[in-house]
Amino acid sequence: KVLSSMLTQLLVCLYRLRPELFLADENSNTEIVRELQTRFEQNYSERFALSRLSAEYHVSASHLSHIFKNITGYAPIEYLMSCRLSAAKNLLSTTDKSIKEIIDICGFSDESNFSRTFKEKVGMTPTEFRKIT
Repeated sequence: KVLSSMLTQLLVCLYRLRPELFLADENSNTEIVRELQTRFEQNYSERFALSRLSAEYHVSASHLSHIFKNITGYAPIEYLMSCRLSAAKNLLSTTDKSIKEIIDICGFSDESNFSRTFKEKVGMTPTEFRKIT
């Protein structure tokens, strides 16, 4: 799980530097997805609703979810969660902020949700992660 998480981070970084390597053709669906990725990466603490986003882009929620997954390989909520976890890992390893502060900064709903998700995706608790980094 740690390796998978690191690979995801590497791919996100590579995509940010050279998105053309990942996209075969630039169309309106691709532009929507790229814009959403940027929004998620820059505003990961916000609460996003698929229905609100789909209305904003004038597409159905199922279509938006479908094109996002086709282009990125992730459902929108999975991608957003990856952005939140990446930020949390960064804060855990580079700051002395409390877990509660990190939860608030990264947009998690509560401590149990954060701890459960973190352990499931990273393979260890936030406290264990902080100790080894």
